[in-house]
Amino acid sequence: SPYMFNRRLPFLLTEVPTRSLVVAGTADAVVPLACARQYADALPNSTLELVEDAGHYVEYEEPEVLAELIANHAGG
Repeated sequence: SPYMFNRRLPFLLTEVPTRSLVVAGTADAVVPLACARQYADALPNSTLELVEDAGHYVEYEEPEVLAELIANHAGG
């Protein structure tokens, strides 16, 4: 199974009441975009943000974009 894979995780995520921000790069070649969508779908109070043309390391590739997404999420 993939690294950090846990069959219980989808069920556990449904119990997280905290507002959550899921960020994914549209060009991520490590973790499929479908995984980000699954996380966002499982978290009941989440927002999914896609960073265009960013890969697996959004924080290094698009730090300003990520900072703005986090600031908007935290302030909203």
